[in-house]
Amino acid sequence: MTATHILDPATVLKEALGQASPDLLRDLLQTMINALNRPGSGGGSDPTGG
Repeated sequence: MTATHILDPATVLKEALGQASPDLLRDLLQTMINALNRPGSGGGSDPTGG
């Protein structure tokens, strides 16, 4: 039996983000920034850890 409907993740994401409110997108961006700047994440702006 073969699948008749295959979802393209890029298309699904594009459609979902296209319908999202600006507040939601702002919150998602802030969450990502906070996660990258967390100590130990390897994405912080201070290489000395201070």
